[in-house]
Amino acid sequence: MAKSLETIWKNAAVDLPESVCQSWWKFISEKYEEEGRKTHNHEYLLEKCKELDDFSSLIKNIKAFTIALFFQYLEYSPTDDDECNEKNVQSFIKFANEAGINKDSNLFKEVIYLLEGSSSHSTEEHKMAGAYGDTDLHYFLDLDMITLGSSNNRYVQYTKDIQSEYSTLDSETYKILRKKVLQSFLLIPNIFATKRFRDKYEAQARKNIQDEIKGLS
Repeated sequence: MAKSLETIWKNAAVDLPESVCQSWWKFISEKYEEEGRKTHNHEYLLEKCKELDDFSSLIKNIKAFTIALFFQYLEYSPTDDDECNEKNVQSFIKFANEAGINKDSNLFKEVIYLLEGSSSHSTEEHKMAGAYGDTDLHYFLDLDMITLGSSNNRYVQYTKDIQSEYSTLDSETYKILRKKVLQSFLLIPNIFATKRFRDKYEAQARKNIQDEIKGLS
C-alpha cells in the first residue's frame, strides 16, 4: 500500500516531539493545498516521495533529505523563487527550534544545506559533460526535475499546470518567457547530475523540452 504524505512526514520526524510534528504537519498540508497551486502541491510532493522510495538506499542522511523535501516548496511562487527559498529556510529553522533540533546537529546542518543548495538548481556536475555527482544534494536537485522526464501525457499535463500559474501573463509573453527557460535546460550538458537519474530521465526530458518548444513556436 502506498504511503500517505502524512505517514512519510511522521516517519521522518519519528524521534521528534509528536505534538510539534503534528501541528507542523497540519500547517505543511494546508500550504501544499493552497488554492492556485497547480504544481508543487500534494500531488507533486507525493510523486517525489514515491520516487525517493526507489533510491533511498543511496541517500546518506535520509531523515534530513525527507524533511527538506517537505520544506522545499512550503512557500511557493512561480515568479519569486529566491524569496520563497529564504522563507522556507526560515520556516525550517522555526520548526527546528520548536522540535528541539540542535543547530549543531547533522540533521539541522544537512536540511539547511539541502534547502540553500536547491536555490541554484545546479552544480558543477550539471555543467560538465560526462561528470556525475552522488551527494545528497545532487539527488535532491535531480528529484526536483523528474517531471521533465515523465511520460508524454504527464508532461503535457505539467505544461498546462505551469501555464495556469502564470495566468496574469498574456499568451505571447508567457510563450517567450517559457521558451527562454526551456532553452536554458538544453544549453547545459546535464539536466540530471546523478547517474541513476540521468540514465532514467535525461533522454526523455530533452525530448519533452524540445517538443514543448516546438509547440510554443
